[in-house]
Amino acid sequence: MSLDSLHQKHKDKGFMPVAINEGRVVKTDERLKKFEHLSYPMLVDEHGLAAKKFGVIGLPTTLVIDEQGIVRDKITGEACIEEVEKRFTTLLYKGIFYENGH
Repeated sequence: MSLDSLHQKHKDKGFMPVAINEGRVVKTDERLKKFEHLSYPMLVDEHGLAAKKFGVIGLPTTLVIDEQGIVRDKITGEACIEEVEKRFTTLLYKGIFYENGH
């Protein structure tokens, strides 16, 4: 499974991954071709502002952010897709649990 397939599986529940490339990107860079197929956005953070705002100290970093924009979980370093799904669904179902008044 990939982040793209995870997005397809959970997008109806509001799951939206966003890839952020830190540093300058030249649109003619051949390395960008591997990102053309993504079903979610890839943003460019030329000046590292997003990394600074979210306290990113190493790459890659995976953040789980709720619908209010609050960072609820962070994984620094490589994360397997199963771990990302586990952390996202924990947040998702906790939110549903509390919304239902339990």
